[in-house]
Amino acid sequence: MSLDRIYSFVVRAFVFATVVTLIYITVKMLITKKKKIQPLKVLLVFYLASLWEITAIRGVENLINFRIENSFINQWQLVPLITTFMVFERNIWTFIYFVAGNILWFLPLGILLPLIYPKFRNFKIMLLTTLAISLLIELSQWFLSTGVSDIDDIIFNVMGGIIGYLTVMTIKKRV
Repeated sequence: MSLDRIYSFVVRAFVFATVVTLIYITVKMLITKKKKIQPLKVLLVFYLASLWEITAIRGVENLINFRIENSFINQWQLVPLITTFMVFERNIWTFIYFVAGNILWFLPLGILLPLIYPKFRNFKIMLLTTLAISLLIELSQWFLSTGVSDIDDIIFNVMGGIIGYLTVMTIKKRV
């Protein structure tokens, strides 16, 4: 994937996440009488909206042009690491983008959830939550026909979330 395409994804995700975050802040302020919004929760909403836009929606035009007859045509790739090895054989940049991208996109989840909500300081809960969110993204890709649903994505996403979680928990123990 070219740097221009990555830049395009990031800009599109930033715009989408900004709109979603502003809606969240507005609704939160209207529903609760509090005028104070927790910055980490706002960051979490922004991050999750960005993540979903980049990995599942991939442009508002996909939502607008979605037709039920076009969905469900994607296949699931359920054999672990087949895609990873195929990507490795193509070229090193694609491999690095595939593996590192899937891991890096989920690092913030592993960092933000335990910082905001104490129940996510439990390894098993964090693992299951990361797995559930990754699976939700893969199901969204399949349903919207915007990507290939692949077990490797889930594996690397969960690794990213757990690396973020372990980083936070290690720092918390030392501080």
